[in-house]
Amino acid sequence: MSYEEARSNHDVYLVDEVKLYLDTVLPAVASADPDARPIVDSSPSNGVISSDPYVKRWGTASSSSWGDIHYYNYFSDCEDPDSYPAARFVSEHGFQSFPSFSQYSRVMSPEDWSRESPFAAFRMRHPDGNAQVLAMMRRHFRVPPASAGAGLAGNRSQARLFDDWLWLTQAQQARCYETAIHRWRRDRASNARTMGILYWQLNSIWQGPDWSTLEYDGTPRLAHHAVSRAFMPLLLSATVKLPPSLPPRIPSRGVAVLSGGASGSEVIDCAYPGEEYTKRHISPSQMRAAGLGSVSIAPQCCEPGNARGMTVDSCVRRLGGEINGRCTTSTDVLGPWGATFVEAASFCASHGLTLCERGCRGAGCDIDSMPVWSSLPCPNFSSGATATTLIVDAEAEVEAEFAAEAAAAAASLAPITVTAHIVSDLQITASGLLRIEAYRWADVPAVPLANKTARVIVGPSTSEAVWEGNVAPMLAGMALEHAFVRLLLEVDTPTADAMAAAKQHSSDHLETYIWLTPLRDAQLLRARPRLVSIEQLSPTIARLAVVSDITAVLFSAHCDEIEGAFSDGAITLLGGGQPMYIEFEATRPFEIEDLLSCLRLRSLSDTWE
Repeated sequence: MSYEEARSNHDVYLVDEVKLYLDTVLPAVASADPDARPIVDSSPSNGVISSDPYVKRWGTASSSSWGDIHYYNYFSDCEDPDSYPAARFVSEHGFQSFPSFSQYSRVMSPEDWSRESPFAAFRMRHPDGNAQVLAMMRRHFRVPPASAGAGLAGNRSQARLFDDWLWLTQAQQARCYETAIHRWRRDRASNARTMGILYWQLNSIWQGPDWSTLEYDGTPRLAHHAVSRAFMPLLLSATVKLPPSLPPRIPSRGVAVLSGGASGSEVIDCAYPGEEYTKRHISPSQMRAAGLGSVSIAPQCCEPGNARGMTVDSCVRRLGGEINGRCTTSTDVLGPWGATFVEAASFCASHGLTLCERGCRGAGCDIDSMPVWSSLPCPNFSSGATATTLIVDAEAEVEAEFAAEAAAAAASLAPITVTAHIVSDLQITASGLLRIEAYRWADVPAVPLANKTARVIVGPSTSEAVWEGNVAPMLAGMALEHAFVRLLLEVDTPTADAMAAAKQHSSDHLETYIWLTPLRDAQLLRARPRLVSIEQLSPTIARLAVVSDITAVLFSAHCDEIEGAFSDGAITLLGGGQPMYIEFEATRPFEIEDLLSCLRLRSLSDTWE
């Protein structure tokens, strides 16, 4: 039975639903459960009005006051906490990632080692899945090209490029799940009073892309570690409100408007400083001369570092795939009358893309018939006798305007508001000292530029905002891509003891990090995590101490030759900080020398660029 069939025969299937689930299954399940736990007959649902007798609340399941929801959104930014809906109970949500290279390569031939290979397309069973994962990753990371033959891969082999790509998909999934779970756990204190979160899915059923956090052989993906930390009985999380950035500007030489139906850089008009917010159109005569069908100027994006569109695949006209994706010209994206330069440039940048330097004939969305914004400067081009005057006058005016905006922003030190939250499932009052520290990516070792402290106390089984403040003065005027913020909670002894009892391991501190820009823009240095000690605790367990002289983001450890799992991953190692201890547990006894020979330590700065 399809969804459409059920909707078209609503009354028939409603009777069947009641007969099968409410009249038959529910009583059978209830009689078999000695604990008489609450039961709902479907998910998502609006819950029940009464449990005894069982009275179902019918209707579309979308309320934040009762019932449960499923949430899958592949178009909004999964690292934006505000993109997630309020919910009483989240019974299903997820985002896809790919198997690790060691897993995937077992079922692939070397010619398949590319995200664009036919085999990769075959194993992706979610419509538009590959495009959706790629679009999300472009928002946050510097994504490697699909092929070492694309001219952009440097000296990296195809195997290394594919390995980097697969690892980054897991890093993205980890960030998505962590953001979602933090948001919904904080919402315990909201009007929704969120009291439960489930994600889809736990384990993979084959070596292929899916929503799982465990590989086909049971090895944790990066998201499994992130989820484990996000469900700690005492959770420290943070939100940040950044000041609005200055809008994109047209440079002094202007920008060229190109023909979307050309394969090269066919200039048909120019826009100049002062026209950033103009809903510009080419003239009907220009449209006819270029063989186009529209005067409205469309946005057309390209992969960073490939703005010349060396292949049609590097051009992006549809976000989220060919089936369910949205064209950059869709009215729900940018409106019905084309785009201003600011809208087009901002739209591309928000998705980790840039305006192109050429037309992209054949890339879809009917943009072949439209003029498109580009990042090319205007050639020696004039559409009339007043063009030179227009350029000079507009340039002087806009330079003064942007200078004034920059000066005002610097003078006001636009606030960067950080809010620290603690969510506690402990049955005691938790307390500790909260440290808020600002760092510079380039500092080796990492030393706080400034810090603040606050004494915090939260009651049992609660969610509270424990600190809020402006961290902009702590950054000493640095551009946001050069800095990050760390929140460290040093818990008191009774709290540490309660955490150890609840989680079966001890910890005297919690930490969380705030990236002030997408990580693709952060000025990371090449981190070199290294092993400083290793101890075999049993024939199947070893304890490792790892440090990094330079701050390492999304650090993880891997060993492909010994079947087993590390206890943590996708973590931040503060440059020059205290050693991070992780354990490796194998499925059978192993020798330390064998672990050392296969051990690989990696972080974000080791991956692609």
